[in-house]
Amino acid sequence: MHYIDQYMLHLLHKYSIKVTDAYSEFDAGRVIRVLQAFITSDLSSFYFSIIKDRLYCDPDDSLGRRSCQTVLEKVLDGVTRSMAPVLPHLAEEVYLHSPGHEEAQSLFRSGWIQSTSVWLRPGVEEMVEGACAIRDSFLSSIPGKNPATYDVTIAIQPGLLFELMECLQAEATSTSSQLAELMMAARVNLTSQLPCDLPPDALLSHGTFLINLEGGVIRENSAYSVAAVPTSGSRCPRCRRCTAESVDSLCPRCRTVLQQSH
Repeated sequence: MHYIDQYMLHLLHKYSIKVTDAYSEFDAGRVIRVLQAFITSDLSSFYFSIIKDRLYCDPDDSLGRRSCQTVLEKVLDGVTRSMAPVLPHLAEEVYLHSPGHEEAQSLFRSGWIQSTSVWLRPGVEEMVEGACAIRDSFLSSIPGKNPATYDVTIAIQPGLLFELMECLQAEATSTSSQLAELMMAARVNLTSQLPCDLPPDALLSHGTFLINLEGGVIRENSAYSVAAVPTSGSRCPRCRRCTAESVDSLCPRCRTVLQQSH
């Protein structure tokens, strides 16, 4: 599965623990707060905004699309079960329209949230949250503007953070890597130092990210720099990403998808 999808399952398992603890203490107020935070922050503001392109525009049977569909099924099931004690009629209706069970079966006879500690991935958590810290720096440098219209160069000194980002993007430059998906940019360049020939309209930002693994045994504070430049690519009429070679032409990804579909 893609790392961002593994990370979402990681968050879903942590959410299931929090909401189960709140129910076990009969604290309905905390249940609602945990549920609302998970839906508005982790899902709506973060995960859904990132996977839309992959979900809508990748080939139907592609690994990336099936990966996020698997997570969406697990999330829907977990959220439905967790809200059932306080929103029973809504939860039952959602469950009856969900795939994967007998039509006549009731949610209230099918058990509690089905999460597993196998979903816990501390290394993936540090990887994705490090990328998100870099993304926050990038987005703060272009307030109110569409990140999809920018090429991003990320410079990180060799070390643990750079190695984690290489897991998300093995190539030096890419328009389709998991790192580019997280950045929501047209293209991402990953390097150890910013190039000297940046254009004058490049927007620079800097930051640090503290990696903390193995209960603090592995700790490394890594600095990074981000340069955002308006992309030279054209907007693809199918996926709306600025990765096409010319106006009104499809990007390479969409051209391949449509050729395969025919």
